[in-house]
Amino acid sequence: MPNEVLVNDTVRIKVKFIDINSSTGAQVPVVPVSVVVTIKKSDNTILLTQAITTSGRISDSEYFYDFTPSQADAYRITFTGTLSSGSSITVNQLLYVNTSSADYEPSVTLRSDEIISFCGELDPLYIDPEELLSYFPDASLMEIR
Repeated sequence: MPNEVLVNDTVRIKVKFIDINSSTGAQVPVVPVSVVVTIKKSDNTILLTQAITTSGRISDSEYFYDFTPSQADAYRITFTGTLSSGSSITVNQLLYVNTSSADYEPSVTLRSDEIISFCGELDPLYIDPEELLSYFPDASLMEIR
């Protein structure tokens, strides 16, 4: 798989801070005054919290961090950009890291049984799996299908 990330691979994680123009719908770059990256393992252990300097800056609104994971896990990468007004923008990314011999497989369980009634007259009921993602945000499309 070409997009597979393996343990000890260096991965460049990029972020672009944007806003949406409410009248045109166009993306407008946002320029933060400072950017901090935080990397957590799947058990919420913080591996890194670091300010991004000019060496990690691509443009005024785009930044990157080079990360080399040391073990297979699901890493949550959070970029927080602080604006001159004092407000902040947070961008979260999830990175799955595998070993060369086995894929990392996160375990996802429902917190409770859920029954979703859509329309009892239709049998079988066909629904787009992406519609179900809002009900089960921790599940992947592979698990829903």
